[in-house]
Amino acid sequence: MTKKINERIPADSGNGAAFTQYNAVQSPWNKLMSYQDALHYASRFEAVLSAAVAQAYRIIIPDYATRASEMCKEAYGRLYGTGLYYPNDDGFGIHPFMCGSYPGALIGDKGDDALLMCGRCQDFGTYRCEKELDVCDWDICGSELCRATTMSLQGQADATETRHRKGKKLDYMMVEAKGCGDRHCRIIAESREKYPAPEHELWQSFGPAVSDDYKKYTEEEDCVEEPMMFREECNYHFVNGTNNETDSSNQMV
Repeated sequence: MTKKINERIPADSGNGAAFTQYNAVQSPWNKLMSYQDALHYASRFEAVLSAAVAQAYRIIIPDYATRASEMCKEAYGRLYGTGLYYPNDDGFGIHPFMCGSYPGALIGDKGDDALLMCGRCQDFGTYRCEKELDVCDWDICGSELCRATTMSLQGQADATETRHRKGKKLDYMMVEAKGCGDRHCRIIAESREKYPAPEHELWQSFGPAVSDDYKKYTEEEDCVEEPMMFREECNYHFVNGTNNETDSSNQMV
C-alpha cells in the first residue's frame, strides 16, 4: 500500500445531507461553496456569533466566576436532560454492558469530529479518558466557554451513568485549551477513586489532572486539519473504538 495521502475529496461527499441535487452550497451573498467548505464556513460563523454573545455576557455579568458558573450550570443541565430523556446510545456506539460515566467520552469524541474539532482519543478506559484536539473554531470565545463545554460533556456522561449500571464516576476536566493559547484542547476524565483530588465547584473544570504525567502530546507536524469524515486515510468515515461509523452525510445525526 502506498503511504501517499490524496487530499482530494470524493465527488459524493455530503450525499444524503439534503444537498444531493447540487454541486455547491450557495451563501446569502451568492458565493458557491463545496459541502466541505460550507461546513467550515458555517462553523466559524457560529463561533463569531458565539464570541459576540460572550461579550454581551461579560457586560451583563462582569464577575468572571459568577459568569462562568452560570454558563456551566446551564450547559450541564441542558446536556444532562438531553442525555437522560433523549439518549442515542446506538448513535454513539455506547454498548448496553457499559457502566459508569466513562462512555460519555464517546459522545464527546463523536461530537468533536462532527463539529470539525479534529484530533484524537488518546485514552479511553474505566478509570481514565483523554481527548486531544488540534482544531477548535470556538477558540475566539474565551475561557468561560471552554469551561462550559467541559461541563456539557460532564452532563452527558452523568446522564449515561444514570441510565446504565452504576460504575466508576469520572470527573471531566479541560487541562489545555486553545481558547487560552495552548496548541491543543485537551480534556482528561479521571475516576476520583483511583486518582483522588479535592472536590471543586462545577465551573472550576480546568486542570491540572492528577494523571498529568500520562498525557500523550502530539507534535505540530503530526497534527491534523480536517475531521475523519474528510480524510482519505480514514476512508472519509468517522470510526471510534466501539465500531461506531458515520460519514459526512450523517455525522451530526
